[in-house]
Amino acid sequence: MNGENTKVPKDGGTENCIVALPWDSSHFGFKIGRTIWNGAAGQLRPVLEKAKSDGYRLLYIDAPLGCTVSRESAGIASRVLETGRVELTKRLCLPLERTPPSVTIRHLDKSFRDVSAIRRLGVIAGAHSRFFRDHRIDRRKAHSLFEEWAEKSLHGVLADATYGGFSGGDRLVAFVTLRVESAAVRITLLSVMPECQGQGYGAALVRQAEHWAAERGIHSLVVATPAENQGAVEFYQRLGYTPSAESTVAHVWLE
Repeated sequence: MNGENTKVPKDGGTENCIVALPWDSSHFGFKIGRTIWNGAAGQLRPVLEKAKSDGYRLLYIDAPLGCTVSRESAGIASRVLETGRVELTKRLCLPLERTPPSVTIRHLDKSFRDVSAIRRLGVIAGAHSRFFRDHRIDRRKAHSLFEEWAEKSLHGVLADATYGGFSGGDRLVAFVTLRVESAAVRITLLSVMPECQGQGYGAALVRQAEHWAAERGIHSLVVATPAENQGAVEFYQRLGYTPSAESTVAHVWLE
């Protein structure tokens, strides 16, 4: 989903460095790929020229923080959107002490019936993403991207576990989705309904994520968020997460 987990070579100058993204291409209705640029001057332009000749309309580019993709793509791209990405990490000291959460938290699976709430929470989770910031992407398509991401996470396709926060006993107002990586658990989506924000749901779900990891003997949790979403960065920092990597993510339109 949206290419964030695709493994691509780190050499930004080889002919094979563009990875086609079939799901994104199908969802948005045009050819999309992804590559990593190492920041070396002159190496990105041949990649963009090849992408354009191969019929790509949009290329996602991961680059080191401070690299200016727009400068390298001048004269080739019709528009470039550059955003920041911050990855935060927390090292868990096992065993974790478990304290009762201040709100109701339950494990969710594909038997959960209120899929409309799951889909709405998915859209809220993506509100600060590059897909909503890029005005060339149809807003309805951006909505449905995160709706499907949330639903497929609930069904175990894009996540290994989903937990929900409930108000009044049975109303889903928050959720978190988790995926196991090589030596860490990644928080892939975290969302709270606007009317329930500031009531402890987000913190309780993050703590549940930490316990889920600890039960599996995993010592690290990671989460990525747009650098422009300073509120999310500060939220995780208050919970003991430390920025561990920063990068630039660009949408390069080849029209």
